Amino acid sequence: MRSVWRLLALAAAVQVTLGVGTASAQRVMVRHLPVGTPVEIVLNGDAVGTGTVADDGDVTIPFALPEKDGKAEMDANIHVDVCEKMRRVLIVDQSRSAPPPAEGCDRKEISGLFWVRRVNTLVIDLEPPNPTVLLINGNYTPPRPRTPEEEAAGDESTPHAPLPKGLVMFAGGGQFSLRDFSTTFCGNVSCSGGGTALGLHFGATYWITRNFGVEGSYFNPQTLKVSGGNAFAFETGMRVDMWSVLGKAGVQAGAVRIYGQGGTNYHQSTVTTTETITAALQKIEFQTKGWNWVYGGGAEVWIKKVAIYGEFDVAWIKGNARAGGEAKIDDRARMFLTGIRLHVGG
Repeated sequence: MRSVWRLLALAAAVQVTLGVGTASAQRVMVRHLPVGTPVEIVLNGDAVGTGTVADDGDVTIPFALPEKDGKAEMDANIHVDVCEKMRRVLIVDQSRSAPPPAEGCDRKEISGLFWVRRVNTLVIDLEPPNPTVLLINGNYTPPRPRTPEEEAAGDESTPHAPLPKGLVMFAGGGQFSLRDFSTTFCGNVSCSGGGTALGLHFGATYWITRNFGVEGSYFNPQTLKVSGGNAFAFETGMRVDMWSVLGKAGVQAGAVRIYGQGGTNYHQSTVTTTETITAALQKIEFQTKGWNWVYGGGAEVWIKKVAIYGEFDVAWIKGNARAGGEAKIDDRARMFLTGIRLHVGG
């Protein structure tokens, strides 16, 4: 039970950091005190070490931990007495009571039970209103203080919180273009228009981890149109619906997730051509469908649960006539997309 209590108490009250190397004796480092302040270490009521705070505001004091049953360790409570001209750190075995504070001293309790061993360094930080303790295995080197330039720059170097995983819904739009649309439907006839249109894009991503996810999306561009003619006039319009199923892989860079994706798309298209020769009007229509590949990538910038994204995708639009026949389509689409993502999953 004693071992279980020790582990629970350490988990609740102590932040444990592994050091590089091993201390040759028990040490106490007291941090963030005025330069020149005397510090005394008291072990079970006996003064075992003293030191004076250096120019960096810290002092490290070694002391000898008595052996008990052949082991130099103890489960201890730690208190700090703040006196007018000095600071006193009291390390008290859990089976004993701490001596009362001296007259004019104010005692600050540090919650928790600490496993004090010869290989440890106790780092006591007196800067917060309530002192804190780091229990270090080995020697301890405090982090470098920030320069005035770094302070002025703010917290730009602080790592961003992990980006969301789980369910993310999105909606947006962008530009859709078919590489061979004009060439296919204009041929050698002069015509206007082209294979580019704006469209709507929406769907959902499920990030299984913060780096890997799956996505389903739908893209619906406006009708692509070309028209022209010499001795006759024609107009061709193409409507496309495209669904995609993608695997995604991303990495975090601050508040940004940069991702690549790839998978398959399914399209349905309807192509309608109206020709006018003198007074005669002729209308031709065919429909296609089919599965093919899609790949791309992009980035999303997160602010809490909302993100702005931008991405570029390439999709093969390839298929046969939906009702049978000889009609086919074999083209390549490019999509520049942007929109809003909303995290709705845990």
